[in-house]
Amino acid sequence: MSRIENAKRNIVWGLLNKLLSIFLPFVIRTLIIYLVGENYLGLDGLFSSILQMLNIAELGFSSAVVFSMYKPLADNDSKEVCALLALYRKTYRIIGALILAVSVILLPFLPKLIKSGLPDDVNLYVLYAFFVLNTVLGYWMFAYKKSLLSACQRADIISKINTLITLTKSGLQIFLLFIFKNYYYFVILMPIATVAENICAEVVSRKYFPDYIPRGKVSSGSAKSIIQRIKGLMIQKVCSTSRNSLDNLVISAYIGLTTITIYGNYYLVIKSAHDVMASITTAISGVVGNAVAKENVESNYDDMMMFSFMYLCIASIGTAVMLCDYQPLMHLWMKGKLLFPMYMVVLFCAYFFFLCINDIRSVYYQACGLWWEGRYRSIAEALSNLILNVLLGKFLGVAGIVLATLFSIVFINFGYGGTIIHKYYFKGISPVKFYVYHIYYAIVTALGCVICYKICSLITVPYLLQLFANGLICVAVMSLVLLICYFKLDVFKKSVSFIKKSIIPGKK
Repeated sequence: MSRIENAKRNIVWGLLNKLLSIFLPFVIRTLIIYLVGENYLGLDGLFSSILQMLNIAELGFSSAVVFSMYKPLADNDSKEVCALLALYRKTYRIIGALILAVSVILLPFLPKLIKSGLPDDVNLYVLYAFFVLNTVLGYWMFAYKKSLLSACQRADIISKINTLITLTKSGLQIFLLFIFKNYYYFVILMPIATVAENICAEVVSRKYFPDYIPRGKVSSGSAKSIIQRIKGLMIQKVCSTSRNSLDNLVISAYIGLTTITIYGNYYLVIKSAHDVMASITTAISGVVGNAVAKENVESNYDDMMMFSFMYLCIASIGTAVMLCDYQPLMHLWMKGKLLFPMYMVVLFCAYFFFLCINDIRSVYYQACGLWWEGRYRSIAEALSNLILNVLLGKFLGVAGIVLATLFSIVFINFGYGGTIIHKYYFKGISPVKFYVYHIYYAIVTALGCVICYKICSLITVPYLLQLFANGLICVAVMSLVLLICYFKLDVFKKSVSFIKKSIIPGKK
């Protein structure tokens, strides 16, 4: 029950933080487009992608350390936790220096990454320097304390800090954009906010967990285990980076900055929706890690199937809402400009759902520390995404880039990835049930989306009213579809029982 209470607290604050993180970027992107120009957003997307690729230097070290903390925290082994923090701090200082060095080396190549659309009044190198500084300071200034809070099942503290800093930073950015209409003032606040957030994490972690400070050295056995996991995480990092960052780089090289802006606007919707979903997985990651350290395999498997079912019910409703509200939202936001056709909306909605279909399994995958065991899956996904991005992007444009990502997510991440956790952790449990259930969830979601779209297409009202009407219809209709299709499933009954016990005090 303590794990449930931690999860509830983490989810509530995580959702509040993510909802704020969704609203403010929409406001800021809109202001940038109308006050300074859409090509500045293209630069933002390009620099962010470059820095994400440079973050491969982190090698997934933080995830390996957080995983290594689960057992000593469960066993109250303060000495081992402190030694892991010391190793974490030292490694992050080195990583920050490496990213800074590589960023300087890349300076001469920046102009070659932009085909067209560079604003005349922009100093490319100055803007790039602020993005680099923001990333490097993130590593150098107490970043390791956030992982301690996460491992201690206190992700809600991280969410509270992030909410405060995001509100302050975004408020100042909006004020400066209105007053000066200058993108440089906007960018300057990024590293300042990063430093402030990490300092707050340091202060709060000292207050709640004063015994956990960086000191000592990890045992040779722990060091060997961490290194082994880092090898797998390094490969996985390349995989995730290729998925999230190569899109913008390929669009920039083949098409130009304006298309990056359009793609970025549409991608922001699914990223924002997935961030809301990810607030749930982030909230339960420490809880799942604790359960894996203490509970048996069969109990954890039942929990994974139940959590996945509840999570994908939410994702199904979200997919339907996006399908019907994407274009009305874009018409309102962009005033009829910078729009993709409807088939791109369908691809983005599929992108969102299949991102979600892997999330709960991924939480257990990470809680079990199976990065090295999944190295071949990561390599296959990265290579397929890279090759298909270039080939399909050249011949099919933006649609080809999204299709390339969908292929790697569905057939390699979901298909291949599901076998790994069954082979190495859920040993003796056939993966057939896992696949059959999730394929069924996808079919039901597609059916519900078609029904919702057909109904919503009958409504012809102004875009603002259509946005709310479509949303309400999709929530109601998709919920009904899910109930009809799922009510006889055992996992549905278990989920209802779990929700009752979690929400109603003393409920058996």
